[in-house]
Amino acid sequence: RVADRLSVPVYTDLVKIFVAREVLERREQSFRLVLPEAEHAWLDPRAEQAIAYLRNAGFAVEGDLAELTPLHRAAERAPDDVDEAEVASLLDELLAAAVLEMARRQGDIRWKGPRSVDVSDAGD
Repeated sequence: RVADRLSVPVYTDLVKIFVAREVLERREQSFRLVLPEAEHAWLDPRAEQAIAYLRNAGFAVEGDLAELTPLHRAAERAPDDVDEAEVASLLDELLAAAVLEMARRQGDIRWKGPRSVDVSDAGD
């Protein structure tokens, strides 16, 4: 596994920040991700505890604490229900973004600010 071969700071930079924010967050979702209903059994009581703590601790809170209550929504599909074409498409995007990010970090592609690594940058 990649995580086992990288230091925490490098893993955070490359996976949590670059892959998650620069690649995955930018993708258009074809379906809404929702928490599976079975997870609410542990999450709802935990959310109630957190809300009660914040309410009773005397913190100055902006907004309505009730907004921290998890929403129960019907899932359009389970997050694990993906086909090989979707996985291949994502892997293609990730590989292209990783190569472009390497080129950017080496100075071969001009940095254009946050969220600038895009497959369309390959011709720049």
